[in-house]
Amino acid sequence: MRIPLDYYQVLGVPIQATPEQIEQAFQDRLLQLPTQQHSPTTVATRRELIEQAYAVLREPEQRHAYDRHCRAVDAEDLIVQLDPDATAPYIEISDEQFSGALLLLYELGNYAQVVKLGEVFLKKDVLDLNRPYTSSAAVADITLTVALAYLELGREEWQRQSYQAAASQLEAGLAVLQQRSNLFPELQEQFQTELNRLRPYLILELLALPLADSVNRQRGILLLRQMLSERGGVEGRRDDHSGLAVEDFLKFILQLRSHLTVAEQQELFERESRRPSAVATYLAVHALVARGVHELQPSYIRRARDLLEQLLPNQDVYLELASCLLLLGQPTEALAALDNSQDQPTLDFIRRHAGEAGDLLPGLYYYTTQWLREEIYPAFRDLGETPVALDAYFADPNVQTYLEALSDDSIASEPPATTASALPEVMRPTVAVPPPVSFTAETLPLQDQTRLGQGFSALASTTSSTATGTATPQPSTRKRRRPGNSCSQKRQTGFWMGAGVVLVGLGALAKVYWPAKTAEAPISPVTPTPVATPTPTPQPTTLGITLTPEMARDRLHTWQRMKAQALGPAFEMDKLATILTEPELSRWRSRARGLQSEGSHWVYTLKNLEVKEVRLQRSDRVDVLAEVNEDARFYEQGTLRNDISYSNPYRVIYTFIRRGNQWLIQRMQVVS
Repeated sequence: MRIPLDYYQVLGVPIQATPEQIEQAFQDRLLQLPTQQHSPTTVATRRELIEQAYAVLREPEQRHAYDRHCRAVDAEDLIVQLDPDATAPYIEISDEQFSGALLLLYELGNYAQVVKLGEVFLKKDVLDLNRPYTSSAAVADITLTVALAYLELGREEWQRQSYQAAASQLEAGLAVLQQRSNLFPELQEQFQTELNRLRPYLILELLALPLADSVNRQRGILLLRQMLSERGGVEGRRDDHSGLAVEDFLKFILQLRSHLTVAEQQELFERESRRPSAVATYLAVHALVARGVHELQPSYIRRARDLLEQLLPNQDVYLELASCLLLLGQPTEALAALDNSQDQPTLDFIRRHAGEAGDLLPGLYYYTTQWLREEIYPAFRDLGETPVALDAYFADPNVQTYLEALSDDSIASEPPATTASALPEVMRPTVAVPPPVSFTAETLPLQDQTRLGQGFSALASTTSSTATGTATPQPSTRKRRRPGNSCSQKRQTGFWMGAGVVLVGLGALAKVYWPAKTAEAPISPVTPTPVATPTPTPQPTTLGITLTPEMARDRLHTWQRMKAQALGPAFEMDKLATILTEPELSRWRSRARGLQSEGSHWVYTLKNLEVKEVRLQRSDRVDVLAEVNEDARFYEQGTLRNDISYSNPYRVIYTFIRRGNQWLIQRMQVVS
């Protein structure tokens, strides 16, 4: 058997080495022993080959013949190029010396040769009786050496920042060990550690590939979802063995966003928001708003509004909510949301850009445009250079039709009237909001990774797992930049330059909103005339003056049954209207359709449902606090996802609204 080894390399000396240098190198090599778990037989054959090299090079005649052979090889460069193995320096070994020779090649750094020769050996039938060298110890040693060579090749690729190539080498080395009775478990663990630490780099490299390379990019998304599952979400604190702490992982999420399209981010973060996750909820809002405006689909913005309401009242996201309500053709509700915001510098900015208008709507319109242009769109790979055109959005006939229908439904955006002492609060995230700027002197600065990372880190530090019960709200630590000190002249000029653009969009918005709200017929006075006292009409027993705990429990049992049918494999959504009203009706229909389109579904099994408190808000509005204990299993393409499935009890505030002779659920808020 021929092995591509050079005697000078075996001893670690140059071809011009003196006899004294050869002698010293030989003694040094004998003292250098392998550091891995090779068997004594392989260590002994390695020593034999070192002694063989020394025996040739210490004798002048044998060394001269060996040198002449090497020079003849060097003179045949063309042959070497065509078939390097045919004429390269080699030594003859017996089959029994193969494991030792392979070990020497590894020690000399010839990792590719080790893999090439070792894989050929391992692919053969190790029980082939025609081959004398088939002991289990030899096979284990060769497997070990090949795996170590793969490990070093992976590290070299990693050093060159070729993360896909590095992962391929590491995965191949791990497979070599696993395919042979799970040899060397400690080394397997080392391979897995390397792969886990490499995974964030690999994800970034895969997601940065051209959009046409959908297969590899999808692999990157799957690896990302795997990391999220192992960590327990974006702000999860479980160990995914990547070495990234919570703050580092949040920075990693911010970094990879620029490689994801708006559709990819929406699908990813909307899914993660169900854990629940406050950070993912906020990032899903960004994606939904971007898609809604860019694709002229206000239904996405409606879903973003619903997610923002889940973060209220414990987090000041009223500015984002106001922008969403404006985009949904609900200016009254948008202005009400502004009244709740505590961000005075931004409110001052909006007031300045409202100019001489009777309300803050023009300023909010401009602020929303800047927010989309400078923070929202740049976060998506396919929208970074896309201009924001709110005038085109509001002028679109389909958008106008949707907003008119939304207005006719009278969908309010008021949060549930609860008190922190009576009902638990959801943890409030700390998220960054675009700072106020002067129209002509400044543009809305992009949120850099450090600033967003600090905000999300604060969010993660105040968010606890739903399994631990009620969390304690923490004060907001959000930092904002102050507006520039531009002069009054520039502010006025800026407003009038922007007013034309603003009024185009507001004019389209007015077509949707004000005609339906202001066109009222005059009311003529009516002279009362005596009439007979009517006989009271009996009311259905299910209506009553208010919603009793027993009635609430019955209605919630109905809701759980309808939810299981709508989100189950049959997707029976037609009955949702018998228990839900807007906005929850559209929200759950949209969720069911989304699951159906992606080939996923839930299987719910209700274990227990207990009404804790019923609180009357108005004669036709009741808040109900209930504790739900259910087994929820999530199936994706027919495969059970244990990372998303859950069985922990949770508490929900259900807001019931009376419609005719029925009590319907208008809003739900998970509180613990």
